[in-house]
Amino acid sequence: MYPQWRYVQFNGTLGHQTEWTGETRPEVDAVGEKWAHDLLVEYASIPETTFKKLHGADLESARLTPEYGGGYIRFLEVSHHLHCLNILRMGVHKDYYMQEAHKPVIFRVRP
Repeated sequence: MYPQWRYVQFNGTLGHQTEWTGETRPEVDAVGEKWAHDLLVEYASIPETTFKKLHGADLESARLTPEYGGGYIRFLEVSHHLHCLNILRMGVHKDYYMQEAHKPVIFRVRP
């Protein structure tokens, strides 16, 4: 279910080319998609009793319906921040990402 952890030392030297750098292209997107799939935490639920202990009895929040396990929705905020950072990255390269062939699902018009 979870990826195996491994130690990776990155070379952050200015101008050093890696799979994360270079012009926007499908290969760079594929690396980002794999990273997002492997590392980002998806939504899950916590029981109402745990939610109330963490946030108090008066706080209301979005709940999952019973068919999705019930409880309150929880996720790590860093997942949301990384998602938004990716949207900003795509905005910098809007000429590439607004082409229909490369347009992310969130920007596509659904029938």
